Amino acid sequence: KSAARSNMLLRLLKGCFKEEQQASRLLQFGLRYTDDTFFCTLLLDFHAVYDGISDMEAIKNIEILTFMAVEKSMGRHRIEYQLFEVTNAEKAIIASSDAPLDERAIRAAAAEVEEELRACCGGRLDILLGTVEQGLLGISKSYYTASEQLQYKLFVRRGMRDADDPTP
Repeated sequence: KSAARSNMLLRLLKGCFKEEQQASRLLQFGLRYTDDTFFCTLLLDFHAVYDGISDMEAIKNIEILTFMAVEKSMGRHRIEYQLFEVTNAEKAIIASSDAPLDERAIRAAAAEVEEELRACCGGRLDILLGTVEQGLLGISKSYYTASEQLQYKLFVRRGMRDADDPTP
């Protein structure tokens, strides 16, 4: 059931779903997402955190600490959310509300998570925010905004590594 839920959330991120069937599927997983719901997608980029770490146990511990920090921070700001894996080095949060989302609260929650991870394990987690959008298609619009930011960061990071490497 957990894998099916993650798969469904990934399809929402990518915008690959049939709207007429989606509402009933969402309800099966306890999600009351509608076209009246407001969403904001956040991407958690673990690439910089994982650099130089090959110990799978250490990586798993960092992820668990991050998930706990997300739970605490989102709860403190009263933000409803779903957290799930996109790739090994990327996780996504879909924040949702029946009323327009407070972008300042979302930014504050993200900053708290980044700071907590930095304080507990020295890792540098980047959290990229998408736009606040309304409706199920808004999830993918928000995701693609955050994804473009992530791709730019990765491109810059690769360019910096290439500049440090003097081999032709």
